[in-house]
Amino acid sequence: MKRIGRFMALLFVLCIWAPLAVFAGGSSASSGSQKPKVTIWWGTVTVENTLAYEEGIARALPQCDVEWVRYPGEDLKTQTRLGFASGVAPDVTMTNVGETFHEYIDQGYALDITDEYFKRGWDKRTYPEFQAANSKNGRVYGISITGMHLWQTVYYNKTRLDAMGIRIPNRITIDDFLKIAAQVKSNGMQPIAFGDRDGWPAILMIGDYLLQSSDPSLIDRLNSGAAHWDTSPEARAAVDAMVRLAKGGGLVPGWESQDQVTAIQSFAGGVCAMLYNGTWWGGNVEGGINGIPFELGSFSLPLINANAAIKGTQFWSDMVIFINPKAKNIQAAYDVLDYLSTETYARERAKDEGTFTGNPVVNQTIQLAPIFMTEPLTIQANLPKMGYMDHAVPIPTIEVMKVELQKAMIGTSTVDQALRNIEASHAAERARR
Repeated sequence: MKRIGRFMALLFVLCIWAPLAVFAGGSSASSGSQKPKVTIWWGTVTVENTLAYEEGIARALPQCDVEWVRYPGEDLKTQTRLGFASGVAPDVTMTNVGETFHEYIDQGYALDITDEYFKRGWDKRTYPEFQAANSKNGRVYGISITGMHLWQTVYYNKTRLDAMGIRIPNRITIDDFLKIAAQVKSNGMQPIAFGDRDGWPAILMIGDYLLQSSDPSLIDRLNSGAAHWDTSPEARAAVDAMVRLAKGGGLVPGWESQDQVTAIQSFAGGVCAMLYNGTWWGGNVEGGINGIPFELGSFSLPLINANAAIKGTQFWSDMVIFINPKAKNIQAAYDVLDYLSTETYARERAKDEGTFTGNPVVNQTIQLAPIFMTEPLTIQANLPKMGYMDHAVPIPTIEVMKVELQKAMIGTSTVDQALRNIEASHAAERARR
């Protein structure tokens, strides 16, 4: 597993540290106040319901002096790592689940909250799989709180495809889909909108194809070394599927050089007939899902072959909130954690995000946009869950995968070479544990 300390020195040199004193955590009550202070480092939020709930913490916890320090998503990750490495860290913050969060646990940067977790009933606010993912050696260190965005689905412009006389079944193989993609292009549109400039969309796609060839236990076996990328038939089938889809013309031309937000907008704007994305994509369209000017349809990501079945789902609450063990006002930090993991907060986030939440009670009554309640998504509800692939294996290996998958998909490398290079990286990370 990658250790935070290995790259802190480089990041220290690259960053300006003077402003960090402003962001010092709640080591004492604020000036002129006897209330225990809790500093929260959090993502920037502009959506109405989520922001209103978060800012309402001062009224809900009048016994605490709560300070928010907000950063854009990637900046939050960087600043949090820098803060813990320098000893100038927040009292409460969040990060990605999986290997990323376990780095913090291993470094002693996440408080063991097990006793309070069960005392306050926080285990009822999450799924058993998420609790297990945020635990180590039977001890719990955080709570997953964000929405769950299903993948394994392609959305399409039903209005235009109906006019072309094209019908797409819920289940279709890659080979049959490529024939439809050719029809779409002959009618003046592009097939699947997909933007892999930053590498992560292909990581989510391989996650979906791994779950067509195996259940989530394959990831555990790859992480432990019980399975290897270059000898696993399931891993080979997944990468081969991606190569066939890309080289066969199933994706928009130039997919490797555009980003995914652009891809989403090209679908909403009628350039591409289809879109492969998680359910969060409406947040990148003006007016959201309701602003789409055509009827939507959906089908499962084209199947590896006629015998393939979806055996698991990337259905995960991928941001975990946790407490700094060095926070002096631990009980106040617990109150903050309690406030930011309630059912009410989950419902407010769901209003803004339009997706399932990390809270199983809320999900029993949630009503999403009709397109998200159709079969390609609903059939995944009871499948074994896996964390998003971009946090399922060590980060250095994810970075290698981004490069190797794209090279294989554009034809500058082979499936065999991609798998060998991915395995070499993963083997090195296994050896560091």
